[in-house]
Amino acid sequence: MIRELNDTTELVAEAAGQQAEATREIGNAVARAAAGTEEASRHAGGVSEDAERTGRAAGDVRSAAGKLAHQAEELQGRMDGFLTAIGAGWTLRKTSRLRREADSLSRVNGGNGDG
Repeated sequence: MIRELNDTTELVAEAAGQQAEATREIGNAVARAAAGTEEASRHAGGVSEDAERTGRAAGDVRSAAGKLAHQAEELQGRMDGFLTAIGAGWTLRKTSRLRREADSLSRVNGGNGDG
């Protein structure tokens, strides 16, 4: 009976040791999981901040593109006006020159309109 009691005590002690080891391993695994969760949370926070910065930058780019498009339209209008003015001036100068030449030819031909 004492021998059985000793055997049982040894089995209980061995089981308690195994249980303690298993508990330590579980604790270590939980600690590693918590550290991994904390690191993932930090990364998620960083990703969120990066996404916010990217969103703000995209908004800035969109705004700048809109302003640039407006400036391009304004410049195009000014260029059209300028080219029209140059063209009108050229047309007037050309017409005046042609009239002077026609008048000159008319005088040379004696004004008979056979020019």
